[in-house]
Amino acid sequence: MGFFDFIGKVVFIALILFGILYFTNGLDFLSGKISLDPEAIRASPYVNKIVYDDIEIRQFTASVTKGCPSGDKECQLNKVFRHVVENYNYYSDPVGKELIQSPYETREVEGGDCEDFSILMNSMLESIGIKTYLVLTDDHAYSLACGIDPGKLRDYVEESIIEVYATDSEFSRDNDIVYDDGDIYIRETYNLDFVVDSFTTYYFGGDGSEITDPFLSEKLDYSITFSSPVDMYVVSGRGEYEKLAKSETFSAYSECTELGALSVDDECTIGTYGGIAISNDNLERVHVQMKLDVYMKYNPQEFLKDITITSYSINGASCVVLDGTSGKFGYPGLNPAELKGKKVAVDPKTKEIIYLE
Repeated sequence: MGFFDFIGKVVFIALILFGILYFTNGLDFLSGKISLDPEAIRASPYVNKIVYDDIEIRQFTASVTKGCPSGDKECQLNKVFRHVVENYNYYSDPVGKELIQSPYETREVEGGDCEDFSILMNSMLESIGIKTYLVLTDDHAYSLACGIDPGKLRDYVEESIIEVYATDSEFSRDNDIVYDDGDIYIRETYNLDFVVDSFTTYYFGGDGSEITDPFLSEKLDYSITFSSPVDMYVVSGRGEYEKLAKSETFSAYSECTELGALSVDDECTIGTYGGIAISNDNLERVHVQMKLDVYMKYNPQEFLKDITITSYSINGASCVVLDGTSGKFGYPGLNPAELKGKKVAVDPKTKEIIYLE
């Protein structure tokens, strides 16, 4: 092989490599934003799909984060994350092909894989001024969102997780759940129709034991009618009722006591498994119709005790992990488990490579 033939082949191979880099990375390669680092080259097809300044993405993100206080990045981040995990399905790539979707395509398909979810979240967050990174491992992709206060974010995360368990979980399907302003109640409903004999008492309720975890309190919500005036009490349990029945001194919740009542429509919150006592001092029997809802307030810490907000410090900023494949019980900061290989964070704009851990 002659010298010029050798030089010609070298130039030919260089042109082929140049063409590959140019067509996969375009102007980023010419401007020097893409390095020849193998990790940077590997990441380029993904980061090149991230959109930064598209008005359609910005408008869509604004609608998703509506209701957040102005400039509240933690609220915005949580809402973007909840939108992705609650509205998109996981779809694997076609057999034998790496299909990388744009954020528009992921929205249209209403699903994708880990790279597609990360591209969508990064695009949405970047459109409202939240700095992001794309993280690649040997078998997974996820995002980082930077400039986030993990402590403040946790407040939003806890609120979201409580709501998910209260409204869309095995826990909520197995119980009659009432979710009220961040509080979870397990409800039991009773419709009673009975008679109280003259000069006797009646009791419906618990044994008076203290309420313990996972419950915090008991709320009795009742609507009762009586055919003749009676005295009605909410007592801490059967023990106090038995004192009443024996005409002994007993304790009752004074704010929930109704004397000479023909009807009662009220609620009473107590700290024991208590109930309702009725005393009939009339000469005739009294017909009683009672609708009673018993609400046991559930301790939400049962759902929150394992939450850990994972973040990394990058260039002085706290960057929180976002795994779009973690599902509706996932949350911003949930660290993906059992990842293979190095965790390589890529700045989508500068193509800077950062090795995590």
